[in-house]
Amino acid sequence: MDLKYFSSSEDLHLAVLFEKACGAATTCLLTQKWECNTLVSLSALELISGLAELNIEDIHHSVTRDIVVSICTYIEGLALKEILRHSKILHTCIVAAFKALLDFISWHPYTLSSQSCLTEIMKVVELGISGAFSEDPKGHVV
Repeated sequence: MDLKYFSSSEDLHLAVLFEKACGAATTCLLTQKWECNTLVSLSALELISGLAELNIEDIHHSVTRDIVVSICTYIEGLALKEILRHSKILHTCIVAAFKALLDFISWHPYTLSSQSCLTEIMKVVELGISGAFSEDPKGHVV
């Protein structure tokens, strides 16, 4: 279904539905409500990825920025688990979360104009690549 043909009032309703669906999914991921059910977590990430692709004009930019930051926080939480808890399943969830993050950045590039959002994205990408955060000469995380 091509959403670009929806009227303004329908767009507004879709924007609210988009916000509620993404908000509920990210909240449950962040509260680890589905931590023991990987399939549900992966499905939520797939839902978030799919919703990112919708062309809804009335989505407020702060909503998409909040979703991107939530995905980054989720990835960070998974990546920083103690080494003994790392498994193929955990890494699958991390990859799925990075895909959702990439989808949001690709379909909503204006999220990169927010300094705080860009900082979170760069931190989590660095964590994903190196497994740690940068530190300044005094040992503080940068």
